[in-house]
Amino acid sequence: MKLNKYLIIAGSNTDKEKNIDLATNCLEDIPGTHFIGNTIETEPVNMPNSLTFLNKGFVMFSDIDIEELNTLCKNIERKAGRTPEDKKHGIVKLDVDIVIANNKVLKPCDLEREYAREFEAEYYKKKY
Repeated sequence: MKLNKYLIIAGSNTDKEKNIDLATNCLEDIPGTHFIGNTIETEPVNMPNSLTFLNKGFVMFSDIDIEELNTLCKNIERKAGRTPEDKKHGIVKLDVDIVIANNKVLKPCDLEREYAREFEAEYYKKKY
């Protein structure tokens, strides 16, 4: 069985603690080994009407493929009540993204942020 290694970053600026807890609980239900990083509060980027964000990083080793994991991440966002219209109003109930998969960076723009680089460093430290 081949294990995939993922860095997932969750962020929320609305009901932050509740939604980050939701992401944590849902991601922990996915089969595999999980390492949960710190929760970091950050200022919004390019969202003038936004509140501050809570962000949390997750390193996961799992046999789930990336397409299935991405579907699970989007389902977690919907479970938090995220809608496509929210972002226009500066609302991010929950954003759950796969940023790195098997050492391939999928979201390089995300890694330009300091907090994400901290999560990235943890990703590369973790060995199965």
